[in-house]
Amino acid sequence: ERGVMFHMYAVKDNEEKRKKVPLFWENLASYRGAGVRAMKRLNVIIGMASYPETEYNTKDMKKYGLGKVRTTAKFFKTFGIHTATQTVEDHLCRFVGKPMMKVFLPALRENGMGLDYEKIDYVFKDAWPSKKKEKKKV
Repeated sequence: ERGVMFHMYAVKDNEEKRKKVPLFWENLASYRGAGVRAMKRLNVIIGMASYPETEYNTKDMKKYGLGKVRTTAKFFKTFGIHTATQTVEDHLCRFVGKPMMKVFLPALRENGMGLDYEKIDYVFKDAWPSKKKEKKKV
């Protein structure tokens, strides 16, 4: 079976195995503020914001960058991320799964190592708009 994504849920046959996997929120009290610092680091790496280097960990940022397979602009456009307003299209999770597989499977590289974004012209737009239309802040 070929797929463009993978996530193991704790259901049915693998429920016992997955229930034993530690979850990041189990250690929140030990690492207060780490989430905010991590988000700032991520926003700097992806070019969405800038902060003083004293507000996030700068270690190995060049070593562990974004790669060169696709531009961040292409990724943001594909998945409905609006960097200028720091918002995202709602309901992306409804697209993930069979709808995403149908759209992206033809772009799966022959070696199975990710997607060839040159073959993707899809742009996610919320197909299930809420009555109260507010984009989520990133």
